Amino acid sequence: MTQDLIDMFVNFTTTQDFDLRKCNIKSFTSELNSRLKKFMKIESGLLVRCISPLQNFTLGNHYQVQDSRITYSGFLEIRLTDDRGQTNYVAYSPFEEVSRQREDLLKELGL
Repeated sequence: MTQDLIDMFVNFTTTQDFDLRKCNIKSFTSELNSRLKKFMKIESGLLVRCISPLQNFTLGNHYQVQDSRITYSGFLEIRLTDDRGQTNYVAYSPFEEVSRQREDLLKELGL
């Protein structure tokens, strides 16, 4: 979805003869950054499934997200309780949303 919005913006600027060079790039990137962060956040209580090997997490098991944050380097981290009972922030990339997995399956079935 985010890619679609960016593509729409790029198309708008090229077809409407919009000169980005006249914009304040710091304001523009700051606004874009804040809007994209909203798309990345994950709600507390959401179930995720471990899809890549990660220390102290079992492949295929489900975990409940307690919080999420964007790191200084721009990556999403989620707060989870691991198999040892320790709660920490970990990278989101070894996980997938259970609801997204279900939606993808329904799309594959044509429903």
